[in-house]
Amino acid sequence: MILSLFLFIPETEANPYAVGGHWWYADSARSTGAKWLRMWRGDGGAVWGDIQPVSLDSFVWDDQDRWIRWADSCGFNIMLTVRTNKCKWVDTTHIPELDSLNFAFGDVSYPPKNYQDWYNFVYAVASRYDGNTPDPLRPGKFLPEVRYYETQAEPDWGYWYGTKEAYFDLFVPTFVRAVRDANPNAVIIGPSFTGYGIALAAIQEMVDSGIDTSVIIDFYRTHLEYDPEGHDAWGNPKPVNWDTVQAKLNDYTNRWAIRFVQYSYKDSSLYDKRGFHDYESWRTSPILIDYEKRWMAHYGYSRPLWWTELGHFDYRWWTSIPQPEAAARTWKKIINGFSSGVEWMCYSVMLQPALILPLYASVPWDPNQLYAQDSKFSFAFLASKINEETGFRFSGSDTISHSYLFWFKSDTLTSFILLSAWADSGITDTIKVPVPPGTQWITLYNYLGRPVGDLTFSDSVELVLTWQPVMVEFCQTTRASEGLANKPFTATSSPNPGTGGIGLTLILPAESDVILRLYDPTGRLVLMNDMGRLGPGEHRAFIPAKPGVYFLEAEAGGYRRVLKAVAK
Repeated sequence: MILSLFLFIPETEANPYAVGGHWWYADSARSTGAKWLRMWRGDGGAVWGDIQPVSLDSFVWDDQDRWIRWADSCGFNIMLTVRTNKCKWVDTTHIPELDSLNFAFGDVSYPPKNYQDWYNFVYAVASRYDGNTPDPLRPGKFLPEVRYYETQAEPDWGYWYGTKEAYFDLFVPTFVRAVRDANPNAVIIGPSFTGYGIALAAIQEMVDSGIDTSVIIDFYRTHLEYDPEGHDAWGNPKPVNWDTVQAKLNDYTNRWAIRFVQYSYKDSSLYDKRGFHDYESWRTSPILIDYEKRWMAHYGYSRPLWWTELGHFDYRWWTSIPQPEAAARTWKKIINGFSSGVEWMCYSVMLQPALILPLYASVPWDPNQLYAQDSKFSFAFLASKINEETGFRFSGSDTISHSYLFWFKSDTLTSFILLSAWADSGITDTIKVPVPPGTQWITLYNYLGRPVGDLTFSDSVELVLTWQPVMVEFCQTTRASEGLANKPFTATSSPNPGTGGIGLTLILPAESDVILRLYDPTGRLVLMNDMGRLGPGEHRAFIPAKPGVYFLEAEAGGYRRVLKAVAK
């Protein structure tokens, strides 16, 4: 059975899920079904000073080629960041007002001394990875193609050590022109800005600078991070009006950074505010997404939204709740994001100590330590939710057989029992798990699979666990299972069937009964169409649906195929 969507989405966009993480998590990331890998910073991003360290007439490609080969061997499409750094070819003139924002990451881009040199470098990168360059280490083979490119993101955080005029008028346009000239098939990912005020202002800046917004960007990248001016004390978005937005735009013209200049990054209280301590600080806000899309349309800048750097960080930095709870909230944000009209998602996990604030820079990296295992769990948790075969519904894949939140086992139980949980503020659940009579003990393990102690029983027949706050699923880890949730998991703004819809082409190799099912991003079945028994060949169908993001499942001949579908 061949199923393809027509009119609305290219085949390559059937899976909208990407990851932006470190190479330590490649296996875990692949288990989620991710098809894109964002290569950035010290994990394969193309950095000018690394590739042309000595002369503008020579290139050192060894390390960059190795990263590209590795990502391709993992089955990832590559989203490659290309940026400058503190090297011979850039202007490192001191800019005092940026010092408070350049908080010792060492990950800033500088303005080139000569923009033709910057063009030549970007052109060389995009040309080398256009899919037609012979691989110097593999005779008869070619270096993999890179089709997704971005340049320095979050300049408002101080990652751009230059003026905003230079960024919008020279740096970004030169980058885009070089990539387009080298590989016309490349997809340009728009540089991202944090928070709705700066994101909207950036769109206005690009339009005002004369950039042709109809061709420059294929996807507009967005970071919907916590905005202290846009949320209440519990992280909920405040109602926003256009006067407020315009005030932010006016403020932006006078200050390169709207928000972060007022904070000191030595203030430890900020970590809790930016983390998950009392509220979901990185909650997806339908209000903010709506404002971004409306503002883009206002300027003729209607491009799909790719929400990058969705995710959470280890508890030593921003996440001050257990990692499983953070992973669960991230899952909620993925659901809310798709429901709100975000086209693609990129999930990020960052733990590399060299990139963490100076307070933790001396902590050595050890992949066996708790903080590394935490992030592996996060990927595993998402793998239980994201799967090509089932869309956004619980996956019974054995790829999650090693991911735990809490499980217990005993000599008298036939299999491990997995209790996976996610947070839902304000809910307390007491779970009663049957225990066979005569059980003497049960060992409890945490979500890393490490024993945390024994529970001794006499005549008890139930194990009572209390979680606060949680929702719980039960499944057997020794076999594939559909899972059973004791509470429904819903999302806001779930689209319902109505006007408009989704067209599809169905090609059958032989006669078969065909059933079509349409799911919203929460996994809720919103429409089923029994097409009856169809003969071999091509068949077309139209499923009515309101505008939104859906997952379309076709069942024929004992096989199922799921694709992302966007109803316009």
